[in-house]
Parts: sequence; structure tokens; C-alpha cells
Amino acid sequence: DNWVQTIKKLQQSDTIEIDEDKEIEGRKGTLAKRGRNNKIWRKRYFALNGNILSYYRSEQDTEPMGVIPLEGCSVNIADDAMKRKFSFVVSTRYRNYFLAASDQFDMA
Repeated sequence: DNWVQTIKKLQQSDTIEIDEDKEIEGRKGTLAKRGRNNKIWRKRYFALNGNILSYYRSEQDTEPMGVIPLEGCSVNIADDAMKRKFSFVVSTRYRNYFLAASDQFDMA
């Protein structure tokens, strides 16, 4: 699965056994993330662990730059709103995270 489908799959069921669903647990890869304040798109390495989507400056980093709590979030395609192809928004209780994949296959 790609990022949007994987996050939506998490939202559809609170009873997913993460340990048994390696497809969800092992989702990792590079996405562009728009900054909260400066609005610049920067490539970040993302790793999904349970209901937490962590992002790192690079794949080699051991400490995340930040985490996105996916519990109760929504995810929507945002190509038109962001004027950027293959973009989507993860909306949490506290913030909207604007992300973009490198291609259609990776996004949705």
C-alpha cells in the first residue's frame, strides 16, 4: 500500500493487530513535508510505527525531528489546495501536516 491508503487503513479499525500487519508496521520512505512556519517543502524520511508517524532529517538519523500522532486523524488528497502534485494532508487534533510523495503510486 501507499501512504494515504496505509493511514486510512489504520483509521478504519481500532482493532488492527499491528504486529501481525507488517504492511502497516513496516511502512517507511521519503516524502516532502511543508514546514509549519516557513512553508518550504523539504524531503524527510518517514517511518510508521503503530499509530505514530515519525519523521527524520535523513534515513541515517536515530532521533526523529518530530512525530505525527495518527489516532483520530484524517487524511485527504491536497493536490489542488497545495498546488503541488501528489500532495496530501494529515489532519490531527493539533495541526495539519502537508506531505507530498514523489509519484502517484507512492501517494495513493
